[in-house]
Amino acid sequence: MNIDTAIYSKSRHTLMKQLIALTLFLSIAGCATNQTQVHQASQCDLLETVAGYRLSVTDLVSLKKKINQQYTYPDGSRPQQALNDGEICGLIKARTVKLFDSSEIKRKQADPEKDVVTEQLDNGLFYISIKRFVDNTAIELERILADQAFQYADGVVIDLRGNLGGTLYSVNKVAQLLGPTNRLIGETKGSMPGRYYTDKRASPIGLRKPMVVLVDDKTSSGAELLAAFIKNHHLGTVAGKKTAGAGVVRTVVRVNSATIMLVPVNYLFDSNGQAIEGHGVEPDITLSQDDCKEINRYGLCKATLENILSLR
Repeated sequence: MNIDTAIYSKSRHTLMKQLIALTLFLSIAGCATNQTQVHQASQCDLLETVAGYRLSVTDLVSLKKKINQQYTYPDGSRPQQALNDGEICGLIKARTVKLFDSSEIKRKQADPEKDVVTEQLDNGLFYISIKRFVDNTAIELERILADQAFQYADGVVIDLRGNLGGTLYSVNKVAQLLGPTNRLIGETKGSMPGRYYTDKRASPIGLRKPMVVLVDDKTSSGAELLAAFIKNHHLGTVAGKKTAGAGVVRTVVRVNSATIMLVPVNYLFDSNGQAIEGHGVEPDITLSQDDCKEINRYGLCKATLENILSLR
């Protein structure tokens, strides 16, 4: 998720719940690493790089083995031969492979953030801010969409600014609520490829109400995939700044009882086949606050929003 994103699977369900709080505040921009970059890091000192973690010799051997078993390049290919210590060191130093102390997760869990924030704005606009994509995000959103306050709204603003992503499972469930049936949401390419579609239970708000989706340069990973889905299928207007271009999907690997590792295994591609990693999503409209006379507490220009929605 940053979101970093981690692959959702029932076997990792408990661990994912613990990891969600940590992965959401991580910066994941600039994490692309190609084969040339990896080999250029061959002089990197692995022991020095991991010195801050409580790793035994056995742990270090396990870490190297698991990276070699899982790591996938941005083009979806796997290393032709085992990565050496310098190359693995380079991946860790560049934060392409990420190591975390379990205590970081516990500290973040002590201060949970609300996943979805809503407010009824002026002139019939309904504001929905999705902070992150976790297991309950789609459930909470579905409850909001069924609420009477939303039903009477003339237009909806979905705010993905600062959203670092989350689980692909959650992103797909949210897309079911926003798009018509049998539409491609996006796909993953790598060691565990897949294509994701809306299904027959989809209940699209975008077809019933004018919708604007707000993004910025911190909108990352799964949040970028959702923004591209809405843009490519013309379900609403994407407005703001170009997104982060952070399309790495990482799987969760436990090194030992105190250390967790996130290893790239897949890369996100939008519904038009465009890679998210290194490209991001260009908004339909670049927002400017210049000469704005009225800005609400969410940093939104009232007149600009009204103008965008009137174009739909």
